[in-house]
Amino acid sequence: MRLIDADALISELLRGINADTDRSVQTEFTKSLCMLLCKAIEIQPTIDAEPHWIPCSERLPEDDRSKVVTLANGITEVGYYSNGDWWCIGDTVTLENPTVIAWMPLPEPYRGEE
Repeated sequence: MRLIDADALISELLRGINADTDRSVQTEFTKSLCMLLCKAIEIQPTIDAEPHWIPCSERLPEDDRSKVVTLANGITEVGYYSNGDWWCIGDTVTLENPTVIAWMPLPEPYRGEE
């Protein structure tokens, strides 16, 4: 999968159609085509290139896969959210329903050179 800067691409398309040009039929066709491309780009799914912290007050995970979590006491652990409860397995203790204040997805596993 290739990641692109969709905002930069849209900006470049719009810059091209807003330039002072002859108002010929071809120019109007080009303008319409660029606007369609901008709309197509805008509706594509967004992928975060870098994982980032998501406050639990903003949203909770939609699946029960493991996440990196920050607890209210400032400790970072690996945990998961399931059936309305957080579960964490720390270095020395298993925590049932800890106070999780933020979470982020785990990065993709290392796959070596492909």
